[in-house]
Amino acid sequence: MDNAMVDCRHIEECQTAPRVDWPRRHLRPTAVRVAFGLLSIAVSALGVLLGLSPVDIGGFVVVVLLIGWILSRLEPTQASQWRLKHFPRKICLTGNTLRVLTPEGEQRFLLSECCWFLGSNTDDPLLNAGWKALCVPVIVSPTGHRFACGSEQGNAEAWIQAIEESECSRVARREGTTGFLVRMMFLAVFLVGGVCGYHGAHLVGSMLFRDRQLSNEIVVASGITCVAFGGLLCVWMLLPGWYRPIASERRHLYVFAALLPTGIAMSSRRFVVLPRGPALVFSLLGALVLLLATRAIISWKESQLKKSARASSSPVRGDMV
Repeated sequence: MDNAMVDCRHIEECQTAPRVDWPRRHLRPTAVRVAFGLLSIAVSALGVLLGLSPVDIGGFVVVVLLIGWILSRLEPTQASQWRLKHFPRKICLTGNTLRVLTPEGEQRFLLSECCWFLGSNTDDPLLNAGWKALCVPVIVSPTGHRFACGSEQGNAEAWIQAIEESECSRVARREGTTGFLVRMMFLAVFLVGGVCGYHGAHLVGSMLFRDRQLSNEIVVASGITCVAFGGLLCVWMLLPGWYRPIASERRHLYVFAALLPTGIAMSSRRFVVLPRGPALVFSLLGALVLLLATRAIISWKESQLKKSARASSSPVRGDMV
């Protein structure tokens, strides 16, 4: 009977477009990317004039393009013109199904495949301007979109109760100063791990392969890759609430695991000097190993989260009988 009552629960909220008193010109993502593409050409020309190596120039160009790509994705969320396409917005929770209805269509998500955190309505990209900051639950969809619930009708407590009755995993808030400091900590762990892996592997390689330069370089590349990746992934998974069991998070970790060996083997000729053939083989084998390890760690982490979600929701269901 308790399960039937949980499955029949229904809560909804209608949200209107937030009022933004300050006008802002809308920049199209394509224009931002073209501008940073031209900037990367200028950086390349400057690198040639300064006599930098092709590898160094390529590294600067990649950084510029990456910054442009990030800004092209962030900027439209701040534009009033872009916001109007998503309002009025209706968010409905019926049983285990979350529905989001906008003028562009309807999206459906299973709440058990989402996660949530207690944050601010400004954590929702569509509500981060023109609204007074309120403490509300924020649901993160499997695609990575954030939906603040209970900010307009003032029924945040009802939303929290409905979410806690489900098996939706609760995670930590990544926005704000705390989230920025944690990200900097991850970067520090990754860099320190890489440095420790380099020196440790270089010591081991020099002891085992004194006269075999290629074998020594492979050991060094492996040490940097494994220690840097292992340290980052361990902290990512063990920090309470940081990992989000959603599809976009898994995809990002898989992409990182697949590309890291290539970056280690080919991006810096000062530390790892692998010929093209061995570098290609190392990249493929390293990506395969890291992908398998990432898959195993994600499966273990999500099984632990499911157990904790069931344990936290069971007492609530028992009280409803």
